[in-house]
Amino acid sequence: LDLFFQLVVKKDKLELKEKIQFAWDQAVLQEVSFPVLDEVVLALTDNKGFRVRVEGHTSSEGGDEHNQTLSEKRAEAVLDYLVAHGIGKERLVSSGFGSSVPIDTNATSAGREANRRVEFVVNFTILNDGTR
Repeated sequence: LDLFFQLVVKKDKLELKEKIQFAWDQAVLQEVSFPVLDEVVLALTDNKGFRVRVEGHTSSEGGDEHNQTLSEKRAEAVLDYLVAHGIGKERLVSSGFGSSVPIDTNATSAGREANRRVEFVVNFTILNDGTR
């Protein structure tokens, strides 16, 4: 049984097959996202050399300052979930980007939905490679 049916581990990021869901306009994780976050926990447990930056992004709806704060708080909520499930906080950092890094147009509903996202950017630390 392949446990990672919602997550693809890539060399530079953890790619989620489904979005992390939050309560509307809040940094409160919805329970429907716990299974995919649990897969992130498993991936980080299995790959001790991973250091991850949790990035929060919003659409352009709402004010810039509000979106910046919301994206930061959502990234922190994800980081807190990972820490609460056993991932060392020293391996994680969170950042919010508001609507400054869109991956789609903000002119359509679908584009705005795509822009509301959390990304997991991976940095490697080589562990026990025998070199000094």
